[in-house]
Order: sequence, then structure tokens, then C-alpha cells
Amino acid sequence: MGIASFLHTAMVHQGLTPEEAYARFYVCDADGLVTSKRVLDDSNAGSRACKPFAEQRKDLPEGMQLADVVKAARPTVLMGASTVAGLFTDEILAGGLLRTTTRLTLCPSSSARLYEHSP
Repeated sequence: MGIASFLHTAMVHQGLTPEEAYARFYVCDADGLVTSKRVLDDSNAGSRACKPFAEQRKDLPEGMQLADVVKAARPTVLMGASTVAGLFTDEILAGGLLRTTTRLTLCPSSSARLYEHSP
């Protein structure tokens, strides 16, 4: 959540309110989309960092799968930090689901075998 938090801070610095910036993120984990309905464990640092993003997400169902989130949200950027190789499928990346024709895939994993997408 560190990368998302950094980007959120930058968006606020550029003029969005904190709530507007949080609402532009769709956080997914192994259980799908994280929303305001998700019970997050406050004793876990990752859950605490995810909470403000989840609290703003009320428009889509809890647990919605990544491909369905992309179809509904039509994002301009996908960022993967899960180290789940192949998570960003061709359906997601090439299926015209993104709101942009210029594709930027951010996969900051330290090993190419863990990239969410490989060119």
C-alpha cells in the first residue's frame, strides 16, 4: 500500500481533496475488490493502510474480481505489486478495457518471474 499511499499524497498535493484522491483507486487483493464492506484488521499495518482507500469504495461490490473491476472502472493505470505472475491477463490489457490507448504497466517486483505482466 506504500506506492498507492505515495500516489495519493501526490494527487492531493496537485489539488484533489483526500477523499477525491482515495476514490480514484480500486484496490484488489486475493479476495477481490476491497470496499467499505470489508472487515479490516486494525492490528495489521497493511490493513490499516488499506482502510482509507476501502472506505471510499462504495460503488462496486466487495470481492469483485480484477477483470470485472477493470471492466466497470475503465482505469487509465494498472499497478501491480502482488508478485502474482500473469495477473494482468491479455483480456485486461489488450481487450480495450482500459480508458487509454497508451499502456503503462507498473510491476515493481524485483524478479521478472513475478511480474504481473510481461511484454
